Amino acid sequence: MVTFWGANDAVSWRRGGNPLLFDGDNKPKPAFDAVIGVAKSAEAKSPLPKAQTDAAE
Repeated sequence: MVTFWGANDAVSWRRGGNPLLFDGDNKPKPAFDAVIGVAKSAEAKSPLPKAQTDAAE
């Protein structure tokens, strides 16, 4: 599970620590690629057939 504290660092109530996946200009930060990589890895390891995985979303 991933929790977001706003749309980008500029509008996050936690902006002091720059906690989000996008900077103040809505450009992806390195953490964005890391989250996408983990999600793809989890999808690849899913025991469900692809059609069932998509339907569950």
